[in-house]
Amino acid sequence: MILLPLLAIIILVPMAPTVMVLWILLRLIGFFLPLTAYHTFDDKLFSWYQRCVLLFFEAFVAQKIYFYGDHDFTKRKENVLFMCNHQSTVDWIICNMVIARQGGIGRLRYILLNIFKYIPLFGYYVYQHCFIFVNRDNFEAHKAVATMDYMTKNGLSCWIVAFPEVDRFNPKKLKVIEESRAFAKSKNLLPLQYNLTPRVRGMELLLKNMSSHLHAVYDVTVIFADENGSCLDKGKPIPGLFSYLMRPRTLHIHLQRCPIADVPQDHDALRAWLYSRFALKDKLFADLEEIKKNKARQPNVDEVKAAFLRNLSVSKVPNGFDELPRLRRRWLFTAFICLASVTALLLFRDWHNPIRGSLRLANCLARRYLPYETQLPYMTALIKTFLPGKLLTRLVMVHLSDRMQRTCGFHPFYSGRLNIRVGV
Repeated sequence: MILLPLLAIIILVPMAPTVMVLWILLRLIGFFLPLTAYHTFDDKLFSWYQRCVLLFFEAFVAQKIYFYGDHDFTKRKENVLFMCNHQSTVDWIICNMVIARQGGIGRLRYILLNIFKYIPLFGYYVYQHCFIFVNRDNFEAHKAVATMDYMTKNGLSCWIVAFPEVDRFNPKKLKVIEESRAFAKSKNLLPLQYNLTPRVRGMELLLKNMSSHLHAVYDVTVIFADENGSCLDKGKPIPGLFSYLMRPRTLHIHLQRCPIADVPQDHDALRAWLYSRFALKDKLFADLEEIKKNKARQPNVDEVKAAFLRNLSVSKVPNGFDELPRLRRRWLFTAFICLASVTALLLFRDWHNPIRGSLRLANCLARRYLPYETQLPYMTALIKTFLPGKLLTRLVMVHLSDRMQRTCGFHPFYSGRLNIRVGV
């Protein structure tokens, strides 16, 4: 079933320039709008693209999504710190699936490694969307704190997604697992067998700066399963983005809501609390592995449910649901049709400049500077498609260059003077 992954790439990748073009137009209009109105429309734009992603990863692939824990999260509209075990590159899409049931996918703000900031087009877009960027080694807290303060000061509604394990648990990555277990021993903690040791620094920084803005921590545990609901083998790598779309899938998701007042903020207490949460997840996977050894097969749906009941919380909400409510396909297709139509218009009007320009821009961003002769041809090509006139294009490019200088630490034009050649 290789057709669906290829179709997803062919459709979702060209939509990225479309989102950027629409955001540029929104940014221009945003000069005349209140800041809250701008962020509301920006959230809607981000939501449109994520709905297109869900169209492939849920509507076309996910047979069932079994749900356990606090079912009433769908009735809440709150600011959340969403933490989850990290097994696959699909994990961020699972966050989309969960928040879609509460409404407002555009409220998602991820904690990402700093290198993702330099992905052409989307790197800059998600930065202004208040994603939080961090480094593994040279951690520059003041930049992350500035983003958190901005969200708090302006009262932005948010789901901040964190993966405390930092890296994905992959049984093939023995070096990563050994380093994680060595780190646990250095902190006098018992090494985990089916998860990596959670790191407390990012969580501590978030709670220290945003506890007054957040209402709860959602502790989420995800188990990947086949189309019949039987767990995938934890001893093998979990399917990634491409392979996930190759066949029908089932997911088991457990969510426990922890009020922010119940989460400790002291460093040592927070480390102990965070480790205890992942120790419960580890016990869950250990129970499932024991079932596999005893019965010589992967645990089925009933056995997974029983394991959740033994190791994690059960819902206190009467009349809860066993599966996540299905998303309306019309809701997903509406966003898809809108973005696909604009994308087709872009490609039809000026197909060669975006392709050529995006490759050149990607190369320049990787080197962290733009040569003078490049002159942002991709941005110019996209802007001139929708904005007639050289003067308006110049104003947009000046705004973009100033924003990129503040964001990335470099000016997009090599020389000191602005010399935009419209139509490069």
